[in-house]
Amino acid sequence: PTPTFETVWRRIPKLPPAEGADFDFSDNPIHDEYTFSQGTRYERKFKAALRWMLLLASGIAVAIMYFGMSTAVDKIQELRMDALEDGMRSGDYGMAWVRHIGIMAALLIPACLIVLVEPQAGGSGIPEIIAALNGILAPRSFDGFVVIVKIIGTVLAVASGLAIGPEGPTIHLGAAVTLNMVWVAQSLFGKKFASLNNDHDKRLFLAAGAAAGIACAFRAPVGGVIFALEEAISHFDANLIVRVYFVCVIAYFMLTILVEGGHLDADRFTEYQLSIGCNVGYDAEDIFLFAILGIFGGLLGGLFNFVLMKLNYWRKAHIGPWGYRRFSEVMLIMLITSLCVVFVPTQFPCTPAANLVNHIPQMTDIAKCAELETNTSSANAIPTGYCLSTPVEDLCLNSPNGIDDDRLEELYDLKNLRNALCNNDREYNELESLMQGSGHQAVALLFEEGAGNVFGYSSLFLFLFVYFCLAIIAAGSSIPAGLVIPMLTIGGTMGRIWGLVVNDWIKRADGKRPIDPGAWAQVGAAAFWCGSGRVTVTIAVIVLETTGEYSYLPAIGIAVQFAKWMGDALNQGLYHQLIHLKAMDLLESVPRGKTKGAVVRDIMVPNVMTLSQEGRCGDLREMLDNCTHNGFPVVEEVDGKPMLRGLVLRKYLAPRVVAEIPDNQMIDIALLMNRTPYKCEDEDVAFQSLNMFRLLGIRHLVVVSKVDSSVVGILTRKDFHSLMEWDKHGGHGHGHDSHAITTTTHNAAHGSPDESLTSTEPLSTEA
Repeated sequence: PTPTFETVWRRIPKLPPAEGADFDFSDNPIHDEYTFSQGTRYERKFKAALRWMLLLASGIAVAIMYFGMSTAVDKIQELRMDALEDGMRSGDYGMAWVRHIGIMAALLIPACLIVLVEPQAGGSGIPEIIAALNGILAPRSFDGFVVIVKIIGTVLAVASGLAIGPEGPTIHLGAAVTLNMVWVAQSLFGKKFASLNNDHDKRLFLAAGAAAGIACAFRAPVGGVIFALEEAISHFDANLIVRVYFVCVIAYFMLTILVEGGHLDADRFTEYQLSIGCNVGYDAEDIFLFAILGIFGGLLGGLFNFVLMKLNYWRKAHIGPWGYRRFSEVMLIMLITSLCVVFVPTQFPCTPAANLVNHIPQMTDIAKCAELETNTSSANAIPTGYCLSTPVEDLCLNSPNGIDDDRLEELYDLKNLRNALCNNDREYNELESLMQGSGHQAVALLFEEGAGNVFGYSSLFLFLFVYFCLAIIAAGSSIPAGLVIPMLTIGGTMGRIWGLVVNDWIKRADGKRPIDPGAWAQVGAAAFWCGSGRVTVTIAVIVLETTGEYSYLPAIGIAVQFAKWMGDALNQGLYHQLIHLKAMDLLESVPRGKTKGAVVRDIMVPNVMTLSQEGRCGDLREMLDNCTHNGFPVVEEVDGKPMLRGLVLRKYLAPRVVAEIPDNQMIDIALLMNRTPYKCEDEDVAFQSLNMFRLLGIRHLVVVSKVDSSVVGILTRKDFHSLMEWDKHGGHGHGHDSHAITTTTHNAAHGSPDESLTSTEPLSTEA
């Protein structure tokens, strides 16, 4: 039934069970006719061209969607931040807090109610994408209604000022929009796009849409392709990568047109483009310092995962599906966040604006900036090896008579520094600048190079602790939210602290050139993100594309690799832990090896339900009504042994046994079955069969006897997942009790078990 406010307020209904996907084509006459329709060569090429046109339209649609979302978020955030700044300048912090929490409530209440009505609109959706491309189709995750309500909910939630970001939901929405483009095309053009209605093509559009979401959210088209390669696609396909790249480029180009008015300026279009005109570089031995930063990123990322998952399991046990509890939790998170954002900066003193340039020797007063004119050998470089960002350089070199207040205010605006809590216009508040702006502004401030010691130890340590806690409690609550911006912020803060330590205690002590703290922040952001998410190449490429600092490629590469090693030693990556929390049977690529001796016979379901090549309609209808299996081996009796002849899917069989057909009518199953199903022998190594199952993207694997090739069992995703779980908790090799594995997922040892992969309560626990 359609959920209503009254029902979801008491208890949100369970979601329907997830289904396994079959990325392989079925070899049968019906499918051949369905796919090619006996068309001419020209007609088949025309259909291929339609597929490319659909990908083109999808890239454009994702770019338009993201442009609309980001524009709305920016406008609402600007109104919220201006209202907060006015309240802080008045000195009445209590009234400023009341106004701020009122604005947050006006945004978060509808965002939360949206998730209560449609649970699949909650979280980021990235775990659902990874699961879908691994072969698990979660119900309603990519429906058109989910797209509409999640766009609205994401705009409201992100603009509210919680420690969340829009990037995760953008990736999910990109996949959903692209998949819904197929439905639109089928509605408009009918048969021309009918052949796209299969799991194989759905995988293409899901991967392309998710990659296009990354291309738009981070202005990183190459990062989108790498994400599809590294994390999202379990089944490599060269043609798939070409099409994903095409959609990413189209989405990126369309977003350029929308943002820049048709003129592409790569420097301005980069998400966190650094306004610095020179590059100091780093020494070869600094790689060890970057590796240490990577270790810190892995430690902090592992801690983040540990605390977040403990909180999520507590949510599942104590908040669960009760709508009023979820709503109350969001309101509590809003209260805590607003108190921290408003009152924590008031306890921190203001900082002289001279800190923007005091990293240059003998520069202790901003009024002496004019002296730089005699100390520079070029417009952008300082002989001592220090660099100035373009706004600071302009401020200094163009103010020979001292810095006037107008130019100082211009500098504050360019760098998003805030001084509403300061009595002197030549001061700014470090915590106010980091906490009372948007998430993008905080990341940009942390990444900024050429501004000297714009943030000190005390402000960075306090901000790291407060924001770390705020990000953990916001993640997993019943709102559409992602964790990429919080990860970049936490990692950037950690990196900037490490940069100050290195410069103060190592570089200057040895008389060597210091490395800008902004550069350390970029490396730290990549390290923490990888320490939590464990996606190495994708993170490195995205950070490089978002900053344009390609000279730090070796440093970021080293840091993310050490972060992954350290994080893997502590726990699983965050996205995979969230998939397990939702009880989805993800098949991962690397087993732990504890069940190396297990064979297929140990994990298969025996006494499988089989069909003959012909059957009575009434018998088949009764069978389908009384079981939930999706695949049935078709056999032929030879010397009393059931010999495999094919495999028929429920989706092909069910339409032929509808109630209108007489019970005694014979159905030719041979015309419906897959004539060449994948199979393995009962004595094969279990993990080899797992690799075949996973890499080929199949849904059913028939098991035949090694002795006489008769059908003796069947394997589905749940059977392989039970093997991996058994492997994770400790196995004992060949000769164990196979019943201990198979009964963990099936309570009946017959038939081809339906891959109803989860029936858990809906819980928005994504990053």
